[in-house]
Amino acid sequence: MNFQTQIDENKKTTITWKDATIVVVLLTGLIYFITYAFRQGFTNYYQLGEIARNSIEPADISQAFTWIFTYMTGPVLIYFILTAILVIAGDVAIFLINPIAITVIVVPIFNIINNRDSGENLWQSVIVVIILAVLKKLMEYERFNHWPLLPKIRDYFINDARTISKVWKRLAYLKFMILSLILLLIFLASYDLGNKVAKDKESYLIINKDKNTTYVVLEENEGNLIIARLNKKAKTIEPKYSIIEKKSNIKKPLILERITVDGGLEVK
Repeated sequence: MNFQTQIDENKKTTITWKDATIVVVLLTGLIYFITYAFRQGFTNYYQLGEIARNSIEPADISQAFTWIFTYMTGPVLIYFILTAILVIAGDVAIFLINPIAITVIVVPIFNIINNRDSGENLWQSVIVVIILAVLKKLMEYERFNHWPLLPKIRDYFINDARTISKVWKRLAYLKFMILSLILLLIFLASYDLGNKVAKDKESYLIINKDKNTTYVVLEENEGNLIIARLNKKAKTIEPKYSIIEKKSNIKKPLILERITVDGGLEVK
């Protein structure tokens, strides 16, 4: 009997490790997928096309998720504040207040207040709220039982997750369509964010060829620098690029200077 119990425990442990491995692989793939979309949006703003670096490096992942987390802060706060309101207000408010609808309304209002385009960051905000709604069933709340409000929030999440799980099981082949749609929305949101980050970027390295000619560094690819001619007064660059070696020595150093361009650069 003990021997059989040991076998069952080993099977459970094996399954757990397999599940963990699958989760790690899927998460890694999602991270690279998001980073690739972000880089595509970033490099396409400068119209680099095929001369841009194709590989994904740790610095790219760091840059992409630093900006993603920056834009996630607002939607995450909205999501959890609204969740707490729903729990406190009762069942009636659940049908009257929808986190996604609130996000769609609140984000444009914040943009208008800050003199920005009303639709700016809207896709990113909605995607974050949707992802949080899907992933909330993975969260554990047992450790928070001693907090007065959190057990109620936990029960609300669990009940909602069970409903989603039942509906999900009935979808059959529609699951693949829904997953494809979610991945498409994530790609578009990440691409749009990368494009916006490139548009708003103000810090650049430049190379002064002479008093009248200045080049701006846009990308590093396999030890080479991709540069474009900079018009400082107009704050623009031409989509005509040169590739130069990064190597230099004390006799012929490659002198780089960092400048700040208020409002970012525009590609003409």
